[in-house]
Amino acid sequence: MLADAASAKPVFGFITNGNEFRFIKLLKTETRQYALSDLFALDSRDDIYIVLKVLKHVAHLIRNS
Repeated sequence: MLADAASAKPVFGFITNGNEFRFIKLLKTETRQYALSDLFALDSRDDIYIVLKVLKHVAHLIRNS
């Protein structure tokens, strides 16, 4: 996420350990600021649907940019 140092736009990331998922947003201000989403887990009833919905939206944004 830090490799794209030239861009002033926020950078988004996604981390997982295979069972839990978290989205990260990096704001490139003078001091780097990170925003973390809630932790989504496969063993929670509806979390996987939320994760898939976010990923589908991201894919749509990438296709249309």
